[in-house]
Amino acid sequence: MNTIFTYKNISFILCSLILLSLIFSSCDPTKRSQNGNGLDPISSNNTTAPTTKDTTKAPVAVVPVPPRIDTLRWCDTLQQNPNTLVVVCFEKIGTGSIKADTVDVIQVIDDTMIAEETTYLDSTINKKAAYKVAIIMPFRSKNFNPSPSKEIPGYSLKAIEFYEGVKIALDSLEKEGVRLFVDVYDSMGDTSVVKQLLEKPSMKEMDLIVGPIRSNTLSIVAEFAKQNQTPLVSPFNNRTDLTANNPYYLQVNPSFEVHSKTIINNIYNIKQKDRYRQLDKQVLLLSERKDSSSIYQLQKDFGVYTNTYDTLLPQYMNSNANIKINFIRPFLNRSKLNIIVIPSTNEEFVYNSLRELQSLVDKLEPAKGYQIAVVGRDRWKYYSRIGFEYYESLHLHFTSEAFISKKTNDNIRFYNGYKNTYGIAPREFGYVGFDVMLYFGRMLHEYGTNFPAYLMQKPSERRHTSFQLRPVYSTSAPLDASMPAPTPMIRGFENQYLNFLKFEDYTVQKAN
Repeated sequence: MNTIFTYKNISFILCSLILLSLIFSSCDPTKRSQNGNGLDPISSNNTTAPTTKDTTKAPVAVVPVPPRIDTLRWCDTLQQNPNTLVVVCFEKIGTGSIKADTVDVIQVIDDTMIAEETTYLDSTINKKAAYKVAIIMPFRSKNFNPSPSKEIPGYSLKAIEFYEGVKIALDSLEKEGVRLFVDVYDSMGDTSVVKQLLEKPSMKEMDLIVGPIRSNTLSIVAEFAKQNQTPLVSPFNNRTDLTANNPYYLQVNPSFEVHSKTIINNIYNIKQKDRYRQLDKQVLLLSERKDSSSIYQLQKDFGVYTNTYDTLLPQYMNSNANIKINFIRPFLNRSKLNIIVIPSTNEEFVYNSLRELQSLVDKLEPAKGYQIAVVGRDRWKYYSRIGFEYYESLHLHFTSEAFISKKTNDNIRFYNGYKNTYGIAPREFGYVGFDVMLYFGRMLHEYGTNFPAYLMQKPSERRHTSFQLRPVYSTSAPLDASMPAPTPMIRGFENQYLNFLKFEDYTVQKAN
């Protein structure tokens, strides 16, 4: 047997958990409400609408974004063409226009790209006969009471299904001649447990670490990986502020910055349902004020997309979740396709916004009402109080890391194999576990322990997404003009691909 598995630090209860996942497979935390179209209002601490002298008129003032500051500087890595990345630094002083300056050009496909900016990443192909892999997931085995009346906790279920996908990938890697020693650890979602785990001498011998999930535990492991130059794969967490200048941090789930770019690059390609009556498009950014950073990111990416950095999209930011249609209507046009981008993940605000927007749609004679397409977040698919009829009538589009087509031969084989092994159909987390382990196992086999230096050369179309990991740069601005130009540093590697999806005919489909 070529692949060797050791389970040194996971208790007997984990095995029981995996078996219990089959028994309690109907316990699905993402299962929607059975109320059908019954949409009960979501409670709020403040249910009073904003006070105005005339409730039929809405305030039309646009809240400025970004907030006024003396000087604002930022840098971004942009795709100039398939083979070239450019690092551009921007500067905005007061209310003046945004100035852009290209500070670096990086060749990402040619073998010579492993040069000045990545010299601290060892690109030597250092292969081994076998590799050591640690999988750290919050199985929470000690917190689980194996009783028929107890459901598997949400984080346990996510971790178990991910690991079930990993095991199928390990079988595939074994057939390909990839030899891995795999240790599985239960983080318990506890920082103290993780710290004790990282003190084990064996952890410094790992060639790859996968997980954990929660930010407080992941940040600890990220710093350990940086100090020991061990590649760390984060399969679920999408935060970019958990570690700094860490070329060994490999983020599979893209951050909101990637979501924002994907939205801006696709919104003007949205098509109406009525294919015989295509209208001009106009865009509105809609959010609560607490989401101002998301609005700012969308505005910045719109400036990059249009190359007009002093132009902003129309926007409306409400002071709380109690949005009313009279606040939104002044920004809409009955003779155009109104594309409304809502970056919020607050279920109450999303529910209220969609309810109010739907009042402008004529279901019987669509041509007589407003033409609306809403662009939202992938997290909305887990909301239980928002009925699918809202998504259908408002022509919902959203970005998502995962899209699993049941029509491809690869996915059909995985579906059948997973069901034959575990007795239940795979969900999203199982696909993620399979894709992550197969991709990074192959990278280890092909390039050895220094495989991060070659991630940009090896994009891969997988079952739930495409892996296009590229370096994300951070730049320190000079204190004064006499100092040399800043040198970009790799903050980490991040997947730059997202699926752009639409809800149509009560199914999720690819929009692009």
